[in-house]
Amino acid sequence: MLMAEPATTPTNILWENLDADRKAGAAKGCCLTVFFFILAFFLFTPSFFVAIITFLIGGIAGAILGGFLPIILIAVYTTVLIPMIIYKLVDLERHHTKGAYVNSAMVKFLLFFAGEIFLLPTIVQPLILAVVEGGDLRHAIPSMLSYMGLQFGLFIGLMSFAWMGFWLLQIPLLIVRMLNAKLACTPRSEAMAWANRPFDVPYYQAWYLVVTMIAFSYVTIAPVVTLIGAIYMNQRYWVDKYNICTLFYFDFESKGLTPRKAVSFILICMFFF
Repeated sequence: MLMAEPATTPTNILWENLDADRKAGAAKGCCLTVFFFILAFFLFTPSFFVAIITFLIGGIAGAILGGFLPIILIAVYTTVLIPMIIYKLVDLERHHTKGAYVNSAMVKFLLFFAGEIFLLPTIVQPLILAVVEGGDLRHAIPSMLSYMGLQFGLFIGLMSFAWMGFWLLQIPLLIVRMLNAKLACTPRSEAMAWANRPFDVPYYQAWYLVVTMIAFSYVTIAPVVTLIGAIYMNQRYWVDKYNICTLFYFDFESKGLTPRKAVSFILICMFFF
């Protein structure tokens, strides 16, 4: 039996990659991704950079920088460095369509954020410390889970009420567009300065799913985290809907693949529950 499905639209095709060998690109991308994840989990973390800078500077200056740098590093780390590396890895895979490109990037973002923000501090880190220091796993992991529940509550609460307002106003984006319009040399350049931009689905969808995973996982340990996560999800829906309707647009077709992948990760959340 032959099965057919409608072809994707020409705008969804990455024409420069049509001659690429997808199997070879996927194998290369998989190897580089595993290598990147190993480095990211054990070396390229904000705490690692803070420890190096504090050690090199030393004294009071090192202590002050060590206190303020984590906030700055986490912002740069999660919004600039990691997206740049992940999108470069996806470029090396040379996907044939934009939908496949977006789905691959979303999975990489989700695996990284879930491991770095959720699994590493709650399970992997106490497990390693207990093995190295000869501690008791029965006490190490539960105590860390309880401690991280408070941290996750503060983290999601900050995202719900502070960062969400920042994301709604989009002040940096509006300032950049205003400057581009002022510096434009032609009427067309001025008009294009205010044109909508593609919505970064992989990055923001991964954040949304990680918060969902944390909220589901702590429903029996710290129900307040689940409540704050529900508030975040509700606010995120309306804020993203407003931004997509006014400042951004979708430039790809996934043919239902992106929602199916998101649902599969929601099932993983229920497994953690």
